[in-house]
Amino acid sequence: MHQGLPCKPGAAAFQNGTVNGAAWYPLVGGAQDYNYIWGGCLEITIEMSCCKYPPAAELPAHWEDHRLALLQLLGEARRGVRGMTVDGEGVPIPLAEMRIRNRDVGFKSSSRGEYWRILLPGDYIIEVYKGGYEPREIAFKVVDDKPTILNIVLKKVKVELPVNNRLEAKKRTGEHTRQNWGTGIKLEQKNTGEHPRQRESVESFEEDGAERQSGLLMKFTKTLANLLGR
Repeated sequence: MHQGLPCKPGAAAFQNGTVNGAAWYPLVGGAQDYNYIWGGCLEITIEMSCCKYPPAAELPAHWEDHRLALLQLLGEARRGVRGMTVDGEGVPIPLAEMRIRNRDVGFKSSSRGEYWRILLPGDYIIEVYKGGYEPREIAFKVVDDKPTILNIVLKKVKVELPVNNRLEAKKRTGEHTRQNWGTGIKLEQKNTGEHPRQRESVESFEEDGAERQSGLLMKFTKTLANLLGR
């Protein structure tokens, strides 16, 4: 194989001792595709010999033939970009969705906010998304002699919450109070420079509530008098 010769007549040759795996024999649904797409990691199959099951006595020689190359391959894991995804206070953001622009397959930061991507030297743009935070796009460079350290800070999205209760209403305006009377609604308007129609509306609510309360009180008094008269 390392001489560029095929393993058997009529089979594909190994130019420079290497071969494109998909061109050699295609495989659908294998662990390599699964790990790359869903796990964001590389799984590599290394064909060391034309013999699939070499004798045990030949294994030490295979190891020595490939030892330095395997160590060099492990060192390639440091190539590219790596860092953390954090918020404005430096707290790690887990599972942020990330992608290198113009590449189909994305990846995510770890449960501790870590991320890494093996890349050849060049200029890149990384895109980062996370629910509740503003998305970011950052340009960076990868060099040959050392990894690029890039910590990414995401800003939280500011959301205006609706006024749902009396306490929030007071905090927001300091002008309005609401009271549920059961028979009517009383609104106290403390603003200055209020619109006349707005004041008329408030007064109508007050009058309506007062009339209803007065009627109920008279009815209750009459009923009580009848009971005492018996």
